[in-house]
Amino acid sequence: KIAIPRGMTWELIGGQLQNFYNHFDNAQLLITQTDDLGVEKALLNGDADIGFCIAPISPELFTLHKTHRENTHYMISAQNPLSEKSELSIDDMRNEKFIGFGARNKGHDTLKNYCREVGFEPVLYAEVDDMNILYQMVKENRGIGFYVGNPANASLIDGIKLVRDVSANWYWEIILATSRLHALRPIDRAFIKEFHDW
Repeated sequence: KIAIPRGMTWELIGGQLQNFYNHFDNAQLLITQTDDLGVEKALLNGDADIGFCIAPISPELFTLHKTHRENTHYMISAQNPLSEKSELSIDDMRNEKFIGFGARNKGHDTLKNYCREVGFEPVLYAEVDDMNILYQMVKENRGIGFYVGNPANASLIDGIKLVRDVSANWYWEIILATSRLHALRPIDRAFIKEFHDW
């Protein structure tokens, strides 16, 4: 049982999942998407064996097996003039509205803190639970979304541009973790091993 945060893209884990299936074709993975805090909760209450957690998480509660760092990119409608830029900083977002996954996700407070550091309060236009809705709203230029991953590996969405954020130290760390109370089975260890080069 694997828990992943909403918005985690196939591009971030697809290769490793395919390698795992190549070695363990009889394995059955139950992958559940939830909010960032829900991944941690699922690990602690036993609803998930392995989780992809957004940093930071408590090393007293979780075993951290691998940490993966990705840059932050803005998802911007091709209708928005900012989409023509090759790089942007949070300061460039003063007059924009944002679309995200809400307060149960760690990026919510991160966004607020970065905006406040440069002197403005972000306008949170919408909170959604579904990436397809987020993509559509961004495409229609209703707000700015966020993409975490390598844009070269992204599934292109017509009408949306990915523009790298260059604000100081704004990146995402995704941690492959298990609960300290969870005894790892051989299949868990095999799954975790696929992510050693992640």
